[in-house]
This record gives sequence, structure tokens and C-alpha cells, in this order.
Amino acid sequence: MAYSDFTLTEVTEKLFLSLAENENLFSQIEGLDPSEHLKETR
Repeated sequence: MAYSDFTLTEVTEKLFLSLAENENLFSQIEGLDPSEHLKETR
């Protein structure tokens, strides 16, 4: 069956999954400054 034949709703219901769309997975991670190499090669 092709991927396009499924909907997210169908999959979550059939596989008894739950979605956590509003979670901020990176809230505890501090930002970093890019290295000099990255600044020069962007």
C-alpha cells in the first residue's frame, strides 16, 4: 500500500498512537554560537 493511501488520523487510530504536537523538545537546550569555520563557509 502506498504512503499516500494513509492519513495520520487512520494510522494513529489503528496503531493506538497518540500525538504530542505541542511539546517543546528543545526547551532545555541552550543556543550555541556558530564556529568561525561555519561563519566563514556559509
